Amino acid sequence: MAILPSDEAAQILAHYFKSLASHAGLRWTDANDRDMARLSTLLDQAEPQGDAGDTIPPYRPDTPALETRVTQNLDQDAAGWRQFRRWQAERADEERHEAARRIMRR
Repeated sequence: MAILPSDEAAQILAHYFKSLASHAGLRWTDANDRDMARLSTLLDQAEPQGDAGDTIPPYRPDTPALETRVTQNLDQDAAGWRQFRRWQAERADEERHEAARRIMRR
């Protein structure tokens, strides 16, 4: 009987799980071996997953970095924008005053 790729995969997983259990001070039981055998069976039954539609497309230098561009319209209340503009103006004034102070210190 040949070893199927899924059998080998289950053996690899079982090896690492047994090692982790041993290092954690836990026991590996016959039930765990049965679970690994069941995993092998499930891997055999799994259908290959083709190129799913929700994957990231591969890099191609001849295509633009962003295929679709979306403009986000952030609906802000008028008071929120007024507060932001006031803060922005105060910040600009502070920067101008600080620049003038630096020039005067020279």
